[in-house]
Amino acid sequence: MLLGFVIVAASSFIAYTIYKRGPGTASVPQYAEDNLSFPKDARIVSVNGSGDVLSLLVEFGDGRQEIVTVNRRTGAVLGRLSVQMAP
Repeated sequence: MLLGFVIVAASSFIAYTIYKRGPGTASVPQYAEDNLSFPKDARIVSVNGSGDVLSLLVEFGDGRQEIVTVNRRTGAVLGRLSVQMAP
């Protein structure tokens, strides 16, 4: 009997908590509206994201490759890493 009461009380509490939060509490992430400029002959080979960080593998017309890391929220370039193949 006591166990049944505890289960009903816990279920009621969980249902009330979910109801109070409602659908309006989910936050939509805000991302920067900015542009990254690359030469015309460059192409983005791959994109990888985690959290607020976005990494782009960019290949240029002359064969060079570069990893560009960007903060999604601010649009700031966090770093550039040149990828070079060993001869």
